[in-house]
Amino acid sequence: RRGLVHEDCRKLAEAAAEYEKALALPFRPPDLPDRDEEEVELEFFIPRIYPASPAGRSAFQVQLLGRLDRLYSALGQSEKAFGSTLRRYEADPRILEHLDSVERIAERFKLAGKEAEFQGWGRKRLEDVKHREALCWVLGDHAGAARAIAERPEEDPQVRPPLQPWKERFRKAGKAK
Repeated sequence: RRGLVHEDCRKLAEAAAEYEKALALPFRPPDLPDRDEEEVELEFFIPRIYPASPAGRSAFQVQLLGRLDRLYSALGQSEKAFGSTLRRYEADPRILEHLDSVERIAERFKLAGKEAEFQGWGRKRLEDVKHREALCWVLGDHAGAARAIAERPEEDPQVRPPLQPWKERFRKAGKAK
């Protein structure tokens, strides 16, 4: 809350310091809404993550790290901004399962001349990511991406990525080589 107040008052460095403090504290779920607020949420079918769950902790960390990334960028502290970006992806590895997210972060690191740093970080994360085809693809391991796609379970169509976009990517990559 202090970080939000500092942010509202345009005290960005102080806000970043408060967010860092919040991340360093042991996780404690936030206060739940009052009963009347809960009823309003149910009326609008707003899905909520149970704050005490691991997913709740992860969502909280991702939110704070996203704010830190933005603040450090605004303060011109690019090293800290890149660090908070990587920490955000570590807090929720599921983000790395989406090709567009991985491509955006890889491009950001490339433009800053930090492509090698991202490549090293990404290679260390390959075993941590359940569905690693996007990370393999961006790291240039097209054979690894193909293996990851092939290893996905067929019985659950919601888990398996649509194959047509991947086929197109492989065709384009084959032409580029």
